[in-house]
Amino acid sequence: MATLGEAKQMILDPAIRDWVLLPIMVVMLLVGVLRHHITVLITGTPKKPQLKAVRESKALMRGSQLRAFRNAIPPHAFASRKAFLTEAYDQGKYLKNPNAPKEGVPAPNPMTDPDMMEGMMEGMKKQVTNMVPQMLIMGWINFFFQGFVVIKLPFPLTLRFKSMLQSGVDTRDMDVTWVSSLSWYFLNLFGLSSVFTLILGDNNGNILYILGLHHYNEPIY
Repeated sequence: MATLGEAKQMILDPAIRDWVLLPIMVVMLLVGVLRHHITVLITGTPKKPQLKAVRESKALMRGSQLRAFRNAIPPHAFASRKAFLTEAYDQGKYLKNPNAPKEGVPAPNPMTDPDMMEGMMEGMKKQVTNMVPQMLIMGWINFFFQGFVVIKLPFPLTLRFKSMLQSGVDTRDMDVTWVSSLSWYFLNLFGLSSVFTLILGDNNGNILYILGLHHYNEPIY
């Protein structure tokens, strides 16, 4: 006669591993690589930041650091640095655009700035290349694999993880360590960064890069 623990034990069909678990992971991996190359093709090479813009941001950072660490340097050193930076700020030495309108003067329409328009278009392209594949994959999983339980985690978890690991499976008595197909999709979405790093490179493998937020890896000077 089976005990109560044996009666509640669930056994996962090996076919689920071969036809649900692995296909979802492989499809997400291939889509991530394809999305990366499509993003590179439609956005082109990222532009390097302008030297004047970097100089302006560094000057502002220098002023904020001086204010934050004013008690760590002698008073006369702080006064001299403060006077130098104040004069430089007043004269606009570090501004990337010294002819920009001052306070009280209406700023020009940003829609007439070609650089800003180009940046907005690049951002829209990245958002499209990210949202469309995710919608297609989620629709594919919900249509073919809705309600599937695909894997059991080898470590115990609290009930707080039940809603995160068992999305789409409305069961009250099932162990928290079982993972549904939809939750497996989200785990892969944020867990494949190391695999993308191995395939695409150190910077390109970052999940933020896959989602469209590029990082510059070349020197600006």
